[in-house]
Amino acid sequence: MDLSIVKQRVLDVLMEYALDIMTSFYNVLCKDFGVLCNTADCYRALCLYKYCEYDKVLHLCERILMEPELRSELKKFSFANVLVIPPLNSFFDRDVQSLLGFHTLFYYLLSLNDDSGKLEFTSGSRFEQWFARVVYRGKMPISNILHTIYSIKCQYFLGRHFLARYLKVRCCIDSNLPYTEALIEFAVNETNLPFEHLIRRFLLRKLRILKIKTNGPRTSSNQ
Repeated sequence: MDLSIVKQRVLDVLMEYALDIMTSFYNVLCKDFGVLCNTADCYRALCLYKYCEYDKVLHLCERILMEPELRSELKKFSFANVLVIPPLNSFFDRDVQSLLGFHTLFYYLLSLNDDSGKLEFTSGSRFEQWFARVVYRGKMPISNILHTIYSIKCQYFLGRHFLARYLKVRCCIDSNLPYTEALIEFAVNETNLPFEHLIRRFLLRKLRILKIKTNGPRTSSNQ
């Protein structure tokens, strides 16, 4: 048997196992603390999308969108949001994984190539300056920085409703369904978190490029 097939099957089993553990964790959390949180459904939708189960993903996304937004006091907690950081980034499609890779690598290299890491952090400092300073001072691998420092980890939160709208657009496109309505819903809703904004800009730009390639360049009527 092809080793690549074996590797993929092992990864699929591990992902299913991780999803079961995650679901059990959220079930206990909701029961013991009275927290209404369907974050596990978001990871399940991501997993189903990777398996090309588009109908199931769309159904699950509608269920997620029917749930109310999180209470404001819960939005700051990691468990209440969808995390893009490793190893949970393996649930996401290649576009999001690539965005995470380029985003963190750029900020990591920034601390090595100029004096950004040596600057003192102030209330007016941008995120990339803060990231560079942490890397420069801590000398830690990127993976450790993403997991241990909350002020950086929270930059990679995604809201449940944002993710559901994103997956609806991807599913409609991949299954050759009309996606205008899903795209409008995705585009008009405000992005509240930094990485949401990055994903939103990337997808909208990607769709514009695909549309241009499909329709071809516009030609002047005078030519």
